[in-house]
Amino acid sequence: MKEFTDNILVTNRHNFANLSFQRNLCYLRRDIYEHMLNNNEGDYFDIDVWCRNRLKNDTEMMKKMIVVIVDEIQKKGWTCRVTFGASALFIFSDKPPINYFEDGL
Repeated sequence: MKEFTDNILVTNRHNFANLSFQRNLCYLRRDIYEHMLNNNEGDYFDIDVWCRNRLKNDTEMMKKMIVVIVDEIQKKGWTCRVTFGASALFIFSDKPPINYFEDGL
């Protein structure tokens, strides 16, 4: 960023929560994209670690972001499952990986 955008004008401060959500959503997309490129389908994306490191444990924001992300990825033809107490995101093309278990089992 070479300079600050007009998004941070004092008159726009009422919109900072939405701007923060959108900005963090971009970071989440980037990190999941990198995860998909660099891992096999048996590896899950660790939602807990990402939430703790990036959102300082704002689990409500994380839940909202995961809903958006799962919808976007499924529209690309992938299957997504959030499991392990909503702490892991599995993304796979065919069968669930062997380390995938439905919550409650």
